[in-house]
Parts: sequence; structure tokens; C-alpha cells
Amino acid sequence: KLHSGLLEELKPADPSQAHVLEPPEMDQRLERRRSSLEMMSPEALRKRIEKDRLKASLTAGRSRNSVVAEQDRKIVDFDIYLNQVLLPVLAQSLDSLCRQLNRMEEKGDAFDPKARARFNPLTWLAQQLQRRHPRCARTPRRQALYQKFGEWSDQEHGRREMLRMKDTIHQVFNGFVLRNSVQKAFLPKVVNAIDDTLKLGSVLKSNPHVQRALGVVAPPDRNAMRMSIRSPGGETWSFARFWHTFANLLLEHDIVPYSAIEKGAKLQEQEVQERLEREEAQQKMEERRQQKEEDQRRLVQEYTGLRERLIADPQIQAMLEEGKLLTGDDMRPGDVGYENEVPPKGPHVALLTELLSTMGFERQVQRMSTPSEPHDQELEEEEWYWTDDLAKDWSLLQEVCGDRLTDGVVEKGTLEKVLVQPDGFLLLKSRVEDELERVAEGDEGEGTSNSMTSARPASDKTRPSMESMCQKYGMTMSRMTWLHELFESFVVPEPDAPKDAPRCGYPENAKSIHKPQMRELVYMVNSTLTDAEFEARFRRIDQDSDGEIEFDEFVDWVYNDDIQVVGAGSKKMSLEDLAAAYGEPLALMKHLLKCFRDRLQEDQEDNYPEVPAGLAKDSVKELLEALTLNRVDGRDFEADWQIVDANGRGV
Repeated sequence: KLHSGLLEELKPADPSQAHVLEPPEMDQRLERRRSSLEMMSPEALRKRIEKDRLKASLTAGRSRNSVVAEQDRKIVDFDIYLNQVLLPVLAQSLDSLCRQLNRMEEKGDAFDPKARARFNPLTWLAQQLQRRHPRCARTPRRQALYQKFGEWSDQEHGRREMLRMKDTIHQVFNGFVLRNSVQKAFLPKVVNAIDDTLKLGSVLKSNPHVQRALGVVAPPDRNAMRMSIRSPGGETWSFARFWHTFANLLLEHDIVPYSAIEKGAKLQEQEVQERLEREEAQQKMEERRQQKEEDQRRLVQEYTGLRERLIADPQIQAMLEEGKLLTGDDMRPGDVGYENEVPPKGPHVALLTELLSTMGFERQVQRMSTPSEPHDQELEEEEWYWTDDLAKDWSLLQEVCGDRLTDGVVEKGTLEKVLVQPDGFLLLKSRVEDELERVAEGDEGEGTSNSMTSARPASDKTRPSMESMCQKYGMTMSRMTWLHELFESFVVPEPDAPKDAPRCGYPENAKSIHKPQMRELVYMVNSTLTDAEFEARFRRIDQDSDGEIEFDEFVDWVYNDDIQVVGAGSKKMSLEDLAAAYGEPLALMKHLLKCFRDRLQEDQEDNYPEVPAGLAKDSVKELLEALTLNRVDGRDFEADWQIVDANGRGV
């Protein structure tokens, strides 16, 4: 450390100016530095060096945590640093020092006495070390020397980093576990998944030593693969066996250089950032969707109240029951057809104007006065007039409703089509908005459908690709293809070829598995899953209720519901599962969870379903009595408790 401190003190800001310091000046600086450091205790010297390094790192804009982490890493691999940086420089410097001493000895008395008097081997060596720093290397010979030491250090550093990643590799290995072990045929997929997870750029999976030790000569037959998945048997590997083989490969051969690991780490950080950005964009889309749904609910509520007022209006009732018309003509008693029309002004006109505005027309409810009366903002509703603009909007609404005559006259047929039930209002409004957009764009097409009840043609289901699912769920392609093979092995064969292994050409020619096959698959990988949990999760994933699961739904099941294809193990049902299993709303489950947590002790922490807390027997009984507002029968409670507390833990 003392030597490193001296070198750091002598390092010039510009490597090209390393020759500026003359020996006498350097001797004085070295002496001052040496005397200052020798007066410190080892502990004080260590703290001083750490403080200087930390200060330099913070000045460069780095956080304390990253500095400490980097210091720890350098301390662990300090021998690699010495072999990569110090040893080649020191070897050349010592060689130069020996040659300098030989030259001085050969010259003898001819050598300058003053130069001999001030010659200091340590000072000379320090100058050589500084001038021969790898950053200052200029000649091809030096660069080649440093490169060879760098290649060795890169491989050794990579070997150690891979051995430190045992937990990460174990996690990847668990993704291929079936019946508590991994079949030998799937070991190449495990290696591929490790390479993909660490973003090593095929350095690991293409290594010949790894392929010979863990690879297979040829992929097994599809029927044999199907039988090996469905039936136990064949050679299997535990993680202990896999890690023993893998670690020995790393120790015996140069497999993964540290430069590949470092590059992969940057790619992982980039992927994490991109995934966070995608999730943020999806969250914004979800917020917009929720806002849209809230606006739609508000519109439906407004329309419901408006519809009730329209039906209750006497003039609207006259049009619906007596067949009267609203033409907008100012008919007087005695005029021909007066008895067949409703007045062109009044509250019914205001209601119809509000209806048009609710439908999406940009007309505002406006009050009008007769030509003989001055305009007054305080006129009563009786002064609302059916204008030509309103009639034009109504004619467009007639076209949307499929009326043969679109003259802007309000009559019974159009009113009955417009005053739909609240649950059909949004469909009518969307048709009106489409027609308004078509008119605004000057579309001369065929217009809208002639039937109010006709539905738009349903488009085929768009299935996500495997690549997009890998990005969405954070899985490697190796594991995704393995899940596909696992899913494919449970597809029922075609009736005309019962002996041939079925193919699932996802996503173009996707196949599905039925509920019995799904139950067999789930119980094979997770035998502790209860029937209630399976039924609840199956109902959640089978959104179209056809009793079949496609591959993308299966992947979503594996990811979201934590049915992990990693061997045995159980997990508490989520609140959504509980709500689906017992046919109760999710809000009730959240309320029950809150009441449950209120009964816990102060030092207890509940993180259901990951780390659930337990409630004592007496507290459970008190909670039941508080929720039901009745006294719980002791015998019934004891019988139920024996069922619930099957393992006898008392909580």
C-alpha cells in the first residue's frame, strides 16, 4: 500500500509529460511522502488511503455505495490486478534497471561522477514504472505484452465471476425442473438459458468443452421426448450434480471471459430500463383506459336520467304513443295537419337537443325567442326552438339508425331506435361518432350499417409471439421453448393419427389442451395444489370459458399465478383466487384480510400470500363473532378448526 501511495503521488496528470520531473525534485517529494507515511500507524495509513480513494471517486460523481462495492471487488481480485497491471511493468522496469547498472559498471570512471552520486535505484525504478504504465505504452512489443497479460486476467476474472453466480445459475436451473430434477435431454436448454440470462453472446453455449460435458449428440425423437415428459424414467440431474460438473469445467478450461460478463451486464441493465419504460407506458395506457371507462360510466348515468325525462315528457309521449311528428314548422290551430304535429318549441325540444349533445353532436342547447320578442337569456324552457341545425343533426341520426327517409323530422320510429336501453347507449354513440368522422373526412363510401343491432365482424384472436412473451414475462427463449415442448406433450393426438406426437405450431397453428390434460400437467409439476386452487385458477385463465387452454394462456398461468414448473412447493391462494373459488367479490376478500390483520399482535407482520402470518385459535373465534355479530357455537367451531388446522400448528 505504501508503494501504491508513492506511485499515485508521482503520477502526472498527462502521461506524455512523465519525463518532466527531474531526479532531485523527485527525491525531495519521495522523501517528504515517505517520512509522512512512516509516521502513521498501519491502521491510520489504511484509513488515509481509503479516504483518498473515496474522495477521488466521489469527485468523479460516483455514489458511496458503488465505490465501496468496487473496492470490495478489487480487494477480492487484487491478485488479478497485480498480474495484469503491475507484473509486466515491474518486469520491464527491473530489466531496464539491470541494464542501466551494467552500463554504469562498464563505463567505470568514465561515467559522470555527479550522475553516479545522485543515482538512486529506487528513484530510477519509480520513473520507469511511471513511464511504462500500460496507458503510456507506445511500442508494439509493449502493447502485445500487456495484451497477453490482459487476456489471462480476463479469463481468470471471468472464471471467478461465474463461480460467484451460483445462485443465479441455480434459479435458471430451477426453471427446467420436472419431478424435482432435470432430465438429461434438457441440459443443453439449461446451458442456453444461462447464456441468454447473462447475455453472454453464445460464449458459454458454443464452447466445445461445455457441449461435450453437458450436450447431447442428437435431439431425441419427438415421441420419445413426449413419453419422457409424461412418464418418469431416464437419467435425471439434480442441481448439485450439475453444479459439480459445471464448476469443474470452469476451473479446468477458459470458458467465459470477464469482458463477456461485463458486456452482458450492460445489456441486462439496458433491458431492465427498456422493460421499465414499457411497463410505464402500459401503466399510462391502463390509466387512460380506466379514465375512459369512468367517462363511459358517467355518460351512461347521464343518459339514463335523460332517457327517463324524455319518456316522461308529454310531447315525447305523444310522438311515441299517438304517432305525432316534430317538423319544426310553426303550426297554428286551424292549419292543415296541426293535430298531427307537436309544437316546434318547448321543454321537449330542450331534451332532444341535450340528447343530440350526449350522442356526440357538437350542438349546444340554445334558447331562442320569436322574431317579435327581444332576445332574453332568462327565457323559460318553453322558448326552446327546433332549428334547421338540429334537424340536420337528426337527419344524420336517422341515417345511422338505417331509416329510409332522412328528412330531419322527429317521429316514432326513429325515437324508438334512439331511446335504447342504457346498456346499448355506448354502441349507438360509437356509431354516431363513426358517422360524424366519416362526414368530416368527406367519405363517399357506403356509410353505416342498416341495422342497429348488427355487430361488427369479430376479428380473429391475435396471439403474441414467443419473442414478445419473453420480453413481457422476463423469460429466456430457451425456457420458453421448453415450456412449449412441455405444453405440446399434453396436446391430445389427432383421431386419425393416435400414435403420432401432435404438433403445436404456435402462434400460426396453435393447439390447446383440455381441462383434464391441464389438471394432469399441473399435478405432475405441483402435487400439493388443491382442487379448489386449480379450479379457481383455471376459471381465471380460461376467459372464454371453452374449457381449453392455449400456449400463451399457459405461459401467463405459469408467470402470473406462480404455478412454477420447478418441482414441489406450495403457495397460498391469492385474493383473486379466493374470490373466484368462493364466488365472492374481491372487495370482500380485501375487507376480510384487513380484519384479520387488525387482530394480529403488534410485533406480527403479515405479507399474505408470500409470507402469511398466523392467528391464534382464540383470536380466530373472536374475529368470527365480530364479523357475524353472533356468538359462535363451541362444538361447531372445534370441528371446523380441526379441518382448517390440519397440521396442528394451533394458528
